[in-house]
Amino acid sequence: MRTVTISVTQEDIDDGIPEDDCSCPIALAIRRVLPPDLEVTCVMIPFYGPALATIGEQDCPLPDECKEFIEFFDNMPPAMLNQPRPFSFEMEVPECV
Repeated sequence: MRTVTISVTQEDIDDGIPEDDCSCPIALAIRRVLPPDLEVTCVMIPFYGPALATIGEQDCPLPDECKEFIEFFDNMPPAMLNQPRPFSFEMEVPECV
């Protein structure tokens, strides 16, 4: 495994779609760093495909701060649309990704 730093920008937040695993701000940020065909859920990133053929399927849990962000973003009242702020986090991913 290797550590990668993911930066969720204001653009990711502005373009993100609440309750959409593939288009939330965190998914948009992850796609800039990792392969674009990854699916991001509220708790992990499942890695599939040819890049992992030698090691099989692996799930990479998202840090707690990401889970909290997703919960807030998905349930945010319209009056708070300007509340989420950019942030960065680190996560472990397979070496071959």
